[in-house]
Amino acid sequence: MMQNGIDFLTLDSPLNAVNFYHRLGFIDAGQGKFITQNGTNLDSVQMIKYLTNSH
Repeated sequence: MMQNGIDFLTLDSPLNAVNFYHRLGFIDAGQGKFITQNGTNLDSVQMIKYLTNSH
């Protein structure tokens, strides 16, 4: 059991990077949109990676 630490990581992945994050152990958590600095809307996948064995 981890105390005072990080239990999981989250990120929004652009569609072309989803397989990359899957290989790193992330799982899909939902669909989303990402807005770039210049205002472009990109479809994304919300992803999570648990760092503990409790999930």
